[in-house]
Amino acid sequence: MSAPPVEPLLCELARLDAALEVAIARFRGRGDDLSAYYVSDTEADTLLRATSGPDPGSGPRVDEGSNPDGDPGGRPEPDREDGWPPLRLMADAFDLDDTDLDALLICLAPEVDRRYERLYGYLQDDITRRSPSVDLILNLTCLDLATKLAARARFAPSAPLVAHRLVRLSDPPAGAAVSLLDRLVRLEPRIARFLLGQGTEPETPEEWRGIVRVVRPGAEPDPHGVSRLVEAAAAGTVLLCPLSDAAHARPVAAVFAGRLGRPLLHLRADRLAGLSDPEVRLLLAETGREVRLTGSVALLDGLEELAGSPAVLDQLAGWAAGLPGPVIVAGPDEVLSSVLPWGVRVELPLNPLRARDSSRRRLRRLARLVPRRHGWSDLVLPQDKARRLRELADVARFRGKVLNEWGFGASVASGPGLNVLFAGPSGTGKTMAAQVIAGELGRDLFVVDLAAMVSKYIGETEKNLDGVFAAAHDGECVLFFDEADAMFGKRTAVKDAHDRHANLQTSYLLQKLEQQEGVVVLATNLRKNMDEAFVRRLHAVIEFPVPRVEERLRIWRQLWPAAAPVAADLDLDLLATRIDLAGGHLRNIAVGAAYLAAADGGVITMRHLEQATRREYQQLGKITASPKDGPWPGGQS
Repeated sequence: MSAPPVEPLLCELARLDAALEVAIARFRGRGDDLSAYYVSDTEADTLLRATSGPDPGSGPRVDEGSNPDGDPGGRPEPDREDGWPPLRLMADAFDLDDTDLDALLICLAPEVDRRYERLYGYLQDDITRRSPSVDLILNLTCLDLATKLAARARFAPSAPLVAHRLVRLSDPPAGAAVSLLDRLVRLEPRIARFLLGQGTEPETPEEWRGIVRVVRPGAEPDPHGVSRLVEAAAAGTVLLCPLSDAAHARPVAAVFAGRLGRPLLHLRADRLAGLSDPEVRLLLAETGREVRLTGSVALLDGLEELAGSPAVLDQLAGWAAGLPGPVIVAGPDEVLSSVLPWGVRVELPLNPLRARDSSRRRLRRLARLVPRRHGWSDLVLPQDKARRLRELADVARFRGKVLNEWGFGASVASGPGLNVLFAGPSGTGKTMAAQVIAGELGRDLFVVDLAAMVSKYIGETEKNLDGVFAAAHDGECVLFFDEADAMFGKRTAVKDAHDRHANLQTSYLLQKLEQQEGVVVLATNLRKNMDEAFVRRLHAVIEFPVPRVEERLRIWRQLWPAAAPVAADLDLDLLATRIDLAGGHLRNIAVGAAYLAAADGGVITMRHLEQATRREYQQLGKITASPKDGPWPGGQS
């Protein structure tokens, strides 16, 4: 939505000015002179005569028709059909009545023209009250006491203004409010941006980024399933998609939303387990507000992870039922039948899902599934390296569109897949980076077991490799070859049959890597040992350096779980300065110190960290004394 027109807004503010003029006429004649502490009658008149906007002569002036004796009968009535477009959108999206819309306008006015702050202070006889109170709003919008008493309900916790977090009620500056009428009403910043045309795309607050995200449509993974969703959405109902693998619903839902010309807001129910009940209510209210404001399609999945939290499941069911359709709730059939028994069921074709399950079973013979435990915030890398990793995730996500739909595939020499190399010392985050990219793409990460892959029998290694690539393609998985130099090493001069077979095996690996259609990540501590033919065919090579002092400090701060009993005097700055090791080794030290502390009083201290550091340095074969120079804090072990 483009920026709303200014003229209708000025007309709305002129209508507000008319109501304020009536209220000011009633309020005159206090009889004291403390003009330094409040807005005077003369200043109120001056403020009222001013026009919103930079050019006083350009704004519309209306005949308010107000009566100087305070008769409100001449107050202009709103014309909601031809009024300001954002207010009409708000009325439809949140089921607001005229009182609600007037309240939003009154709260928005100071965002347009600060003279309203002083007018509100004048009418409330308190210059510190620059936001309108419930009482002031009702006085400006209600014609008699009976109407005012009835309109109080529009500010109850369950009323749309408050329940959808359009406004926030707060106590006045002087102290706690004595009644509902005394409470101040402030417009939520998100609503102010929307009304002024500055926040028309879906927004997700920073604290909810790992739980709620905006999903952009990509390539159509299942046209038939998308078409069925579009047909069912015509009824405006909640859509349930029974799945054996809920991750299959995300790309389908994204394309479905794209066909409707709407954004997709994805809420992961499995990430709610660590939130308190008030936090869950707040998240659902703000996410529902985004759905209504922006007309987004909502996708809810991960319900199967909340089987032990029936209260949260009930909240989610009520939330989904209350949203304007379409809402897609994805999950296994048995979960949806018990939690959400209503709505139109749309079965996505099961063949791709069965193929995916089958591919996972095949992969588990030669590779290990790595659980998704890390996100972008867990990676501690130089800024340029982190940016390059995000770019690689985008390349993997949009590769089909760029090469196939946009036609670049005809002029690109590289294969259809994405092959990257992570090079760097042990513990610098190569495996974690592969986990993060796989999680960003919504795919599983399998680490190839080189011991199971390589066989002494001629042709068996090639057969295993072919099976791994085929299963990864069917299951849409990311393959990770750790210590890749062992398999993708340099070819040697042929001296006997063994050398010839080894070189043929390497050439076959090169061919398969070039032809594969998925995402393959190679990792090595010894880049110089990699065959140059492999390196030339890689789409990217990212070096993972040993972290610097400031990066090690970030790692130390992230290492401690919330439940870990850590001594208050841990000197993380000193640890970061003196222990010049990669993040994996720092994690080993932290865990080792935790075991020492568990056997010695239960609190992790600097002494335990010193002992664990000595063990790690000894294991690395570096030194047996304290690392770096200077005395180690906490005494000798």
